[in-house]
Amino acid sequence: MERHLASSIGTWFTSATVPKPILLLLRNQPNRKKFISQLLKDYNSLNKDKDAWCPILGVYMNTGHITASHLFAYKHGQETMDEMFGKRCPEELFSSRNGLVTSKDIERYFDSGVLVIVPDKLVVSILSSWVSRDV
Repeated sequence: MERHLASSIGTWFTSATVPKPILLLLRNQPNRKKFISQLLKDYNSLNKDKDAWCPILGVYMNTGHITASHLFAYKHGQETMDEMFGKRCPEELFSSRNGLVTSKDIERYFDSGVLVIVPDKLVVSILSSWVSRDV
């Protein structure tokens, strides 16, 4: 079973046992605000009325109804992201390259695993190496 570091508190947890209060603590840190601000800026998501574009629903929404969704779930941690995609400098867990501005309702689907985004051009060799890899 993989271990993940809740770096802000310096404690190791397995992916199946990260306590919900710890996940909420990590998610509500200042980097969460920076994450959404960076997404809004990098993807030029705000219109002249300061509503934000949700690419999943295809509509502009009041910023009170949007959030920053991680494509690679934050709960798995940077260490797991590095293992899967290779170590990057700077780290990308809270990078705009790992996120979308979405409706808060859509984020619930991401978090629960009901909604996933799959690239339209998968490189077979990369997919094969992930599938054949020991966990």
